[in-house]
Amino acid sequence: MLKHPLQNTWTLWYLENDRSKSWQDMQNEIMSFDTAEDFWSLYNHIKPPSDIKIGSDYSLFKKGIRPMWEDAANKKGGRWVITLNCTPKTEVDNLWLDVLLCLIGEAFDHSDQICGAVVNIRNKHNKISIWTANGYNREAALEIGHKLRDALHLGRQSLQYQLHQDTMDFPDQLFRFTITVRTAPEREFKKWISKGTDRVPGNEAHAYNYIYHLPDLNRRGGPPAESGPLGPKTPSPREEPRKCGGSSSSSSSLADPIKESIRKEI
Repeated sequence: MLKHPLQNTWTLWYLENDRSKSWQDMQNEIMSFDTAEDFWSLYNHIKPPSDIKIGSDYSLFKKGIRPMWEDAANKKGGRWVITLNCTPKTEVDNLWLDVLLCLIGEAFDHSDQICGAVVNIRNKHNKISIWTANGYNREAALEIGHKLRDALHLGRQSLQYQLHQDTMDFPDQLFRFTITVRTAPEREFKKWISKGTDRVPGNEAHAYNYIYHLPDLNRRGGPPAESGPLGPKTPSPREEPRKCGGSSSSSSSLADPIKESIRKEI
């Protein structure tokens, strides 16, 4: 069968929360793929994010990059974060799929800056984040932010860009460098005031919350299920998962207990 190669090889990871293990040991490499057909074969054989255990993550990263801040490719990077409060399960799943298609379809002008994406499933709210290689490349970060808001039809929902180093240094997130994408006609700068004081301990560069306003796109609804960065797909996995043949690489590679826990019932 003729397959359509992707520009990069991608690896899917699954994190299953287990307090007896280190963060690194909780990361499970599921499989890698480098064609559009192998992506759909894998995607249609695993559970959507809304069906995995609370406290678990899916991550899709370029092959050779681990979904960890400490990885050499991520150390100087950051992430665009979409926080999903009280969002229906189907919307979480659809947004995650759209993010995956943006990644493997190389939808960004600065695709070389893309490392991967993570979806965090939690009790209070879920998050989807897109990781970039250089958090100090503002031009690339903003271009990716523009494209994300456009492709995901986020409307007035904001995106925040967080440096990995800031998140590690300031886990309470009181002091962080952020870029917040909002719909408004102008650009402004806000000073971050910590605990009612006008001075922030340590590096004062972290005392500013930079807000970049993007023009309102006036989007209504999302793209049709048949379209995406990789073009038409039939049938749409949102409608009905398609089965793969018995020799499918994704089917045979989802054999151990961890991988079995995310296998979709077909």
